[in-house]
Amino acid sequence: MFERYTQASRRVIFFARLEASNFGSMTLETEHLLLGLIREDKNLMRHFLRNHSAIESIRKETERRITSHEEIPTSIDLPLSNEFTRILTYAAEEAARLNHLHIGTEHLLLGILREERCVAAEILHERGFRLDTMREQLARVSMTQEQGATGPAKQPIVEGEGKRELYTDADTGLYNKRFFVDVLKGELALPERDRQPLTLLILNVDHMKSVNDTFGHAAGNEVLKLVATILRSSIGHEDFAFRCGGDEFAVLLPGKDLKVGLDIAEHIRGRCETHLGQAMTPSISVTISIGVCEYEPAIPMDTLMDRASQALHKAKMIRNTVAFHPKKGRSSGGSVT
Repeated sequence: MFERYTQASRRVIFFARLEASNFGSMTLETEHLLLGLIREDKNLMRHFLRNHSAIESIRKETERRITSHEEIPTSIDLPLSNEFTRILTYAAEEAARLNHLHIGTEHLLLGILREERCVAAEILHERGFRLDTMREQLARVSMTQEQGATGPAKQPIVEGEGKRELYTDADTGLYNKRFFVDVLKGELALPERDRQPLTLLILNVDHMKSVNDTFGHAAGNEVLKLVATILRSSIGHEDFAFRCGGDEFAVLLPGKDLKVGLDIAEHIRGRCETHLGQAMTPSISVTISIGVCEYEPAIPMDTLMDRASQALHKAKMIRNTVAFHPKKGRSSGGSVT
C-alpha cells in the first residue's frame, strides 16, 4: 500500500500512528494524520500559511478536538478510519494529477482538504487552506522544477526532507540509529506488513581500525562519508539508509524481497569495493561486508535485526562479501560473492 510513498510521507503515517497511540485512540483518524504532517513537514505548512505562529495554532486546535484516553502501546495495530482511508486514496489521485511518480506530504495535505467534512479539513479551512489554490501553487512549482529552475519556492515541496538533528547523523547526513528504530517499528506495524515484503541490510566497513590507525580519524570519517554517498545513490526513493554508529550502517527496503535485497546489497558492495579502494592506498583493502534478511510474518523486530546481524557475522568472516539469513524453507544461508 505504501510502496509509492516518499520517506517523508511514510514518516507522516508513522507519526500519525504514534499520535493515535499517545491519545489512546482505537482508530487512526484524520486529526492524527494532520498532527503527523505538522511534525514531519512544517516547511510545507509554512509555504501556504506564511505565518509561523499559525502552525502551532493548528496543532493546538487539532489536539483540543481529540478525545484523550489511556495511552495504547505502539505495538497494537490500529485500524484506519474510513475518512483516513479515503484521504490516502485522494493523495494517490492528487499525485497522479500532478504527474508525480511518488506520493509526498503535499499530496497527503491535498487529500485531507478533499475529505472536506473531516475534522482535520475543517481546521485547515478555518485557517485559509483552499484546495484549488493549493493545487494551482503545487502545479506551478512542479512545472518550474521540470524546467530545471531552482529557488526558494522549490525547497518546501521537495518531499519535506529537511535536515533534522533529532533524526540525522551529523557526520554522514544519513538518518541515525534512533530514527532507524522508529522507522523499523513503524514498518512492522503496518496492517499490510505480513502481505508485503521488507528486507533489512546491515553493513560494516572492513579494516576500519587499520584506516584510523594508519591514516588518522579524519581519513576514517571520509571513508564513512563515501559509504554514505554510495548508499544514498544505490537505493530507491522509497528506501531508507542509516548510520547506526561507528562503521555500521543499515538499509531498509520496504516492498522488496530477499532476492531484490541481495541484488541491491551486491551492487552496494561492488561500488564500495571500487570507490573505497581508489580512495585508499593498496596497503589497506577497504571494503564492506553486508548481512541481508527478509522479514517473515509475525517475527518481532529484535529477531529481524538479530538475523541480519548473524548474516553480517558470516560475511565478516570472509570480508567484502554479502551473506543472507535463510527464509523458512531454505536449508541454510549463504554468501553471494
